[in-house]
Amino acid sequence: MIIVNPNQRNPSPQAAIEAPVWCAYLAKNGDEIWDLQVMDVNLIGKVDEALIVVMGANPSASSTPKMADVRCIEEELEKINIRSKITGLHPIATDEATYPIPSSEELVKL
Repeated sequence: MIIVNPNQRNPSPQAAIEAPVWCAYLAKNGDEIWDLQVMDVNLIGKVDEALIVVMGANPSASSTPKMADVRCIEEELEKINIRSKITGLHPIATDEATYPIPSSEELVKL
C-alpha cells in the first residue's frame, strides 16, 4: 500500500506543511509513504493499491480544497488499474471515506 498526500502547495512563503499524522499511523503498520508536498515522484504505476489520506486540521479551510486533487488522483489510479481508498478528516466528516477511522486507542499508540 502506498499512502499519498496530494500536493497542495500554497504559494505563500509562510505556508506550513502539516504533519501527516494519518500517514504516521499507517506507516507504523509497514506501509510506505509518498508525501507529495515534500517529494516530486512519478512512481504511481509501480503499485497495485493506494490509500489517499486527505489531511487538514480544519475540513473547510485546509482539506476541502484538496478534494478536487483527490478525485483526479482516484481517476488516474483507476485508469491504470490501481485500487484506491480515501481517508482523513474531510472524507470522514463528509461521509466520503472509504477507509475507516482508527479507534482512539489505536491512535494513542502512536
